[in-house]
Amino acid sequence: MLSAVLASLVAVLPLASCSSIETRRDAAVVNGMHLSSDEFNTWITSAFGQEWMQVGADQTQSGVFSGGTARELVNGWVVVQLVRSAVGAKLDTKAAEQALSTNHPTTWSDAPATLKQFAVENSAAYAMAQAGQLDELTIRRLIATANVHVDPRIGVWDGTKVVDQLNRA
Repeated sequence: MLSAVLASLVAVLPLASCSSIETRRDAAVVNGMHLSSDEFNTWITSAFGQEWMQVGADQTQSGVFSGGTARELVNGWVVVQLVRSAVGAKLDTKAAEQALSTNHPTTWSDAPATLKQFAVENSAAYAMAQAGQLDELTIRRLIATANVHVDPRIGVWDGTKVVDQLNRA
């Protein structure tokens, strides 16, 4: 069940778009872990980022992600940070990194290091979920209680809504 949930987390997590614009150093912060705006901008303009997120020409404007795709990327990053905090070294990052480098031979080597780390951890977490090695209740509790701040230009995090959506999944 949790593997199906993790597979669709990026699509279901509710970061609502926001119209207010503020200058921020971070695109997102979860429990003290930071994704800087500079890193995030590098991710969404990198060839690997666009390939990995399967961004088509209809989803981009001037070579960057649409707002919805950007929100999905931040959603995924937040959840991966929470999963990583729950399982730590149990993530099999070596196998995940090998698979990603094999599946993205033309874009992997030039991808930003922090995006590679996120992609590897995301893939490793998904593999753990598929193998039934993640405690679903713990992940839901972490999502519900996480201290998350998202740049309002990207969206707003609501952990309670995330858990509600996962309960319906």
